[in-house]
Amino acid sequence: MSATATEAPFFDGQIHNHPYLSGSDTVSVRTLGSTSTLEWVIKTNKEVLTDHNHNPYDVLVGDDVSGRLPTLITHHFLRLAQAGGHTETMPHTYFLTSGMTRDYSDEQVALWKHNLGMAARAIVAANHASRIAIMTETVSSGRSMARLVESFDSQRGVTAHAYNMQSATYLGGPGDDNRTRVALGVEKYIPEPFSRRHPSFSGEKASRLRHFLADYAAVIYQDIFNEPAPTGRTRQPSAPITPLRTPDIKRLGGLQRLFRWRSDKGIYRSR
Repeated sequence: MSATATEAPFFDGQIHNHPYLSGSDTVSVRTLGSTSTLEWVIKTNKEVLTDHNHNPYDVLVGDDVSGRLPTLITHHFLRLAQAGGHTETMPHTYFLTSGMTRDYSDEQVALWKHNLGMAARAIVAANHASRIAIMTETVSSGRSMARLVESFDSQRGVTAHAYNMQSATYLGGPGDDNRTRVALGVEKYIPEPFSRRHPSFSGEKASRLRHFLADYAAVIYQDIFNEPAPTGRTRQPSAPITPLRTPDIKRLGGLQRLFRWRSDKGIYRSR
């Protein structure tokens, strides 16, 4: 155990700050979603940690928006693993949009792919990155994940590896997908490579989600290492609403401002 973490009892997995389920003080991490949800999440995060310890990732990228929640879970888990002395380094976390394109024209899709390439290059340059881990929740056709991987793999000296957490329902409850997007507080607007604040964003739900993520990650940590999750100065991300976390955030923020609405064509394009 590192000097920045303190001993704590095993966390019982009871959620007291669920973003939208009523009676959340009786909701258990282990009963959310399908019966195999938590087992698959544990398996995937263990794989990410093993790969990271063998050859560290510089950047962790979430496939926004559906992939944001599993990415944040992994982000929290790796923070705990670092605090507990199970890994030395922590990748920077980003989110890029690359989802379904069936409702968009070929021109919009081509522009989206170009914009993703620009964003990926900026992320690689800002972090001097050569190893990228990409997280998603559901793979259907595989095209969105391929766009993300290609955006990074096309750069010299960069390797991207994709992880799929399957169709896991992390938050649980009816209407889970739509309400999860509101709780995350972001929505994508194609062909922008970065998501923006959801019209129904709620600061209260975002706060509850941060607590939920910490609880969920604690259960993963305890199952993998068979020890209590660290407490104390385990630095928490400012996510779920902040898309970028690096010392070069001003530079990347400038990249985000490159994308402007072209009302005459009804699309976003880079200047």
